[in-house]
Parts: sequence; structure tokens; C-alpha cells
Amino acid sequence: MVTYPPRWVTIAVSSACTNQCLFCSYHSVDARNGKSNVYNLKYKMSVQQFKDHVDFFHEGRVPHIHICATGEPFLHESIMEMVDYMIDRYGKASFQSNFNPVVMKKGNYIAKILERKNNISYVVTDILSGDEHKFNTIKRGSSFNQLLGTLRQLSASGI
Repeated sequence: MVTYPPRWVTIAVSSACTNQCLFCSYHSVDARNGKSNVYNLKYKMSVQQFKDHVDFFHEGRVPHIHICATGEPFLHESIMEMVDYMIDRYGKASFQSNFNPVVMKKGNYIAKILERKNNISYVVTDILSGDEHKFNTIKRGSSFNQLLGTLRQLSASGI
């Protein structure tokens, strides 16, 4: 037992992903070919379970919670409800995303994120190389140029 809360908690809300990154133990080609015992483990946290976790950590004085996934959290159909609940409890939210343009467009997520820009403390993504070809090879399913464009858009808005 510790006498102080952790500095932050990361909550994984889903195992779904649009990518097959070379390094990923969940979604890579190697994982699919039996070199990992975690491939195809399906996981999706319910909104109520998410809220219970957030309440527990808030009551335990954890100063920050971050949303992630073992893939892409924006594939969870209730992600914005989760983001909004974090904002309600903490005043701010942060999350990880690959910012896949198909996913972002389907859920109109960039617009929804920008609507909440004053309450988004930061976003996290993977940029594994400054070289477009290397990045696209490592992050199979992502596009270097599309990702940078999305990050520029978020940055220009103040996120």
C-alpha cells in the first residue's frame, strides 16, 4: 500500500485497431502468425466501467487520467462520452490516437475534439521516423503526411 496516489493513470478502453505496426504485440503480422499469445484478444470497456474507474481514481486523488487502447480508442463508439466524462470530473482530458483519417471522418472526431479544445490537455501519437517511407513501413495502416496534417490542425487550434 502506498500513502500517496499515482501521478496518473492510463485507461485502455478497447483492443480494436486500424493498424498493423511492426512493433505491436497485439496487431502486427508476427502477432497474427502465432508469435504472440495476445493477438485477437477482444476487449471493449463499457461506459459504466470507464466511469467507475474514473470515479475511483478521482476519489483516490489521482491528478490525471489518460485514455488509450491497445490500438485505436476512437474505434470505441462511446469514446466521446468517455472524454466528456473525464472533462466533467477532471476539467481536462487527454488521449492517444493514430488519427486514422477514415476513423476520424466517420465519427466526425476532429470537429468533436476541436469543440472541446479548451478541455483537451494533450494528445499522444506515434511518430517513429521523420522519413515518410520508413514511418509508413513501421506504422502499417497509418500515413505520415495525414498524421502530420492532423497534428498541425490540432496545434493550430491550441491543442
